[in-house]
Amino acid sequence: MSTNTSTTSGTSALAQGTGTTGTRSDNSSLCIAAVQAPLRHDSLHPLDAARSVVRTMKSAVAAAKHPNTIDLFVLPELCPLGYSEHTFQNYLHSDAILDGISMMIAQFAAEHKVYVCYGTVGKLDSCSSTTQSQSQQTSSGSRSRLCATNDSVGKQSPSPPRTIRSVIVNDIGAEIACYDKLHLCDYGNCAETRFFSPGGELCSFACRGFRIGLIICADMRYPNLSRKLAGDPRHTVDAIIQPAAFARDISFRTWKSFRETRAVENGVYFIGINYAGESYGETSLNEPWIDEHHEPLVLGTREGVLLGSIKRSTLIRAREEMPFYRQLRTSREFRDSETVRKAKDLVDDIGY
Repeated sequence: MSTNTSTTSGTSALAQGTGTTGTRSDNSSLCIAAVQAPLRHDSLHPLDAARSVVRTMKSAVAAAKHPNTIDLFVLPELCPLGYSEHTFQNYLHSDAILDGISMMIAQFAAEHKVYVCYGTVGKLDSCSSTTQSQSQQTSSGSRSRLCATNDSVGKQSPSPPRTIRSVIVNDIGAEIACYDKLHLCDYGNCAETRFFSPGGELCSFACRGFRIGLIICADMRYPNLSRKLAGDPRHTVDAIIQPAAFARDISFRTWKSFRETRAVENGVYFIGINYAGESYGETSLNEPWIDEHHEPLVLGTREGVLLGSIKRSTLIRAREEMPFYRQLRTSREFRDSETVRKAKDLVDDIGY
């Protein structure tokens, strides 16, 4: 199967290195491969769908101009399991199949030294138990992640116990973070609360010198979620990735507006990942500033991989030239955090 790959300039100039959590130089960048995969057909077994997605990612790695060009692959919502009534009716409790998909993704990540964000079905009590601590040590160095409590959103609804989840696997095949969708969709072509419960935590993770925030599909319509990922000192992300299963229903037209707005208002990159097909498509990468000279990268409806770079220099320039990010970091919403309180105490001590 051929893979249509779009690239941004500068993807060949990526810094080498694995799993660092500190800030790199102003010229550093992170290459994200957004996989616009076809939605699993009911006749295709989920494990076969996973094999197909892995083949697509291997093709993208092989097509890269230089070794280790791609840092992070991102798959759509619930991919490769699939977002469909057939999936919800047949595979929500198929732990053996879910484990098989996880093993396949982990093996690919370790073999090709890349991070992967993929979709699966979770349990409300299992994500926080595996990713609650702020860091973990591996043989490849220090890996960091943070899933901070978001006022226990959604925990008042314990049934059903399954969640729409995205999982992050690092470049040695270890799970380092997972996120359960906070805002379930019950409009347009969706009726998610029939099968799923909402999650209760924010999630961000470190990837080779950058911090990435994770939301899923309908989460983008709630601005405080992205704002906390960008402005809360516990996160301060450089980019937000949004795995989605965005059908061309009544809500599709506003997706473009939300992607661009969340990027600009928070001074971050925003990457929306959708399924392929005439009823889906338009996976995109949006920079922290958008105008007629800085348009988003957007795929059509065909199957493909969108390659784009998160550049430190672009983040710095947008945040310095536009006031939104500075105002966000000093807004009343975050003034009472421990980090900001310490900064205030220091200013008071030196008499400013």
